[in-house]
Amino acid sequence: MNLIETKPQTGFLRIHGDNVVECERGLHLIADSFSADIRHLVSPPYMPRYEIYAEGMLLFAVELLPGHGRWGVNIQDVFQSHGAPVREATDIVITKIVEGNGSEEILLAVEFSSALPAGNNAWQRSGRALACAVVGVPYLYFTEVGGVELGENRAVKAPRFPNPIVPFSYLTASETYQVLCLPVYALSPSCAERIGAQFSQVVGVEDACQVTRCVLESHLPCDSQEVLFRKAVAVVNILAEGRKRSDTLRGAEWSEFLELDTGERKVAWLTRKQLGWQKKRASKVETTVTFQGLTELFASIQTVSVGASDIPICLIPGTERRELATRMLNLYSDSIAPEFIRWLDVDSPLLVVWITGFKPRGDDSRPDRGLVPLARMLFGDDIEILSIVSGPAKPPMWELLRENAAQLAQQNGLWEAVLHLSNAVLADSPTLVNSPLTLLLTPVRKRNRDIIRFATAFPVTNCSTTIRI
Repeated sequence: MNLIETKPQTGFLRIHGDNVVECERGLHLIADSFSADIRHLVSPPYMPRYEIYAEGMLLFAVELLPGHGRWGVNIQDVFQSHGAPVREATDIVITKIVEGNGSEEILLAVEFSSALPAGNNAWQRSGRALACAVVGVPYLYFTEVGGVELGENRAVKAPRFPNPIVPFSYLTASETYQVLCLPVYALSPSCAERIGAQFSQVVGVEDACQVTRCVLESHLPCDSQEVLFRKAVAVVNILAEGRKRSDTLRGAEWSEFLELDTGERKVAWLTRKQLGWQKKRASKVETTVTFQGLTELFASIQTVSVGASDIPICLIPGTERRELATRMLNLYSDSIAPEFIRWLDVDSPLLVVWITGFKPRGDDSRPDRGLVPLARMLFGDDIEILSIVSGPAKPPMWELLRENAAQLAQQNGLWEAVLHLSNAVLADSPTLVNSPLTLLLTPVRKRNRDIIRFATAFPVTNCSTTIRI
C-alpha cells in the first residue's frame, strides 16, 4: 500500500519490553487505540520495526526493543533515579524519540497478566504499579476476571476472584499520587456465562485503548480515563458484594474511603468502622514460639482491618500503639533492641504488614514482595509501616540483612520492597539465630513530577546475548 505521508504524523515510538511477545501486544494496543493498521518493515529480527497507519496516513514509526537492560539503558535504573522505591519492570514501557536531542521520553507503562488474580497472586504486581505512580508515569494493568481454579484432571473446581482491596488500591494510588494508575478488566476465556453477565459492565479494554490514545496525544486527563476509573470502582463493589462473609467494606463505604485525602483521615475513618482483624496461621510454614506469642499479643489488643480483614495488613490506632510497645517488650524482654521499643512507644497510628516471605525450604515467596507496596498504595507515605517477617529464610540472608541491608535490597526484590517502603522491620524466624532482628529505616520519599527522559537506547549486538521470546 502506498502511503500519502512519508513522515509519521504523531511521532517515532519505541516499545521497551520484557520479551518480544509483550512488545507485540503493546504494538497492537497502539494500533487498536487509533483504529489503525500495522505494517512490518524490513528490519533486524532483534529490533523489529513497524509502521502504524490509518486512512493512508502514517501515524507512527515503531521500534520494538525486547529484553530489559539489553539496549544500553536500564529502565528500572531510570525509574529509580527519579524516585521509584523498587526495581519492578513492567511488561512494556512506551517511549517516544525526542527529535534533535538524542533522548527518549517515557509515555506509558503497561502490564499484561492472564494469571488467576486470586489469593496472594492478586497483589504480586503492586510494586510495579507503585513504582510507576511515584515517578508520575501513567500505568495500565490489563488483567482478567472470572477465571477458574482447576483440580485433578483439570476439572473446574470454582471461580476465583481477587480481594476487593486490590483493585481498590489502584484507585487510592491514582488519587494519592495524582497519576493514571488503573486496572483494565477483560473476561477470562474460562469465565462462566453467569459470571460474565455479572462483570460485563466493567470490561474496560476499549476504554483503555482510548486512554492510550490520549496518553500518546498528550490529552490526559480524558473522559475515557474517568470511565475506566468508575469501572474499577464498580469491580470493587461487585467483588465485595459477592463475598459470603462480611469481611470487607461494602457499598458506599468504599466511596467514602476513597474520598479521604490523607493517611490520617483514612486511619481515623477505619478506626470508627471497627472492622476487626486477626492474623491467620500459616500451617505449612514453621514459626518460632515467640512469633506465636506475637500473634496472640496482637489478638489481645485493638487491631483494625484496612478494609479487608483476610489480608495480612492491619492497623494499630494511635491509642493502642504504646500498649503494643509494652507488650512486645514483655514478650521479647532483653532480646529486642531498646531503640525499636522507643520508636514503637508513641501515640501515632501504625500499619503492620505480616510477611511470611519464604517457602518452607527458604526460597522467596515472590507474591509477598507486593504486600508493603500494596499498603503504600492504600495509604500513601504519611503513615508509618512496621513489616514483620517470619518465614524460614536461608541463614546467609539473615546475616546479610544484619550486616549490610542495603546490599541485600540490591540483590533481592522482596527485601528491597520491605526495606525501601517500611519504617521498621521485625524479623522473627526459626532460621534466624538470636531472634528477633529489628531495623529502623527511612523509606524512600521522593516523588517525581517532571517528564522522564533518558539517552536514546541502542541495540547491544553481542552474540552471547539471548533475547527471550
